[in-house]
Amino acid sequence: MQTQHGLPAISCRELRKIQENGKEHVLIDVRDAADYEAGHVEGSIHVPLRELEGNIESLVPHKDAYVIVIGEERGLAPETYEQLKAKGYSNAEFLLGGFDEWCKPAEPDIADLKEDAEMEKEIAEDRAQHGEDLDDVEQGTQDEPLM
Repeated sequence: MQTQHGLPAISCRELRKIQENGKEHVLIDVRDAADYEAGHVEGSIHVPLRELEGNIESLVPHKDAYVIVIGEERGLAPETYEQLKAKGYSNAEFLLGGFDEWCKPAEPDIADLKEDAEMEKEIAEDRAQHGEDLDDVEQGTQDEPLM
């Protein structure tokens, strides 16, 4: 996946999966202070672009670290990429759409929805094969309350 400038990028869905799976990464938010304070991705490090070049090595000492940059794709991505590349960071990607895209509700994963539908279909077929219906399953009696 690439940004509009042809730079390596990941989607918000991919970042969420990385966070859920605990994959090691460093989130760097290069937006200005007011934007960062108004909202940011949890766990991100705020380094305004004008300060990135002078601070990146102290913040991310390992040059092979997986760095994900959050910013405004329009103008900051190419400059940020060049600064990271110049400092020797070769495993950097950008969050597609930046923080604005992160704030949008997550879209369901089509593969997960298909898997859920198939599982529900199998359960319904199994119940039909065994003559079970949800309404026929005993839910308890007055003498035997459900707990």
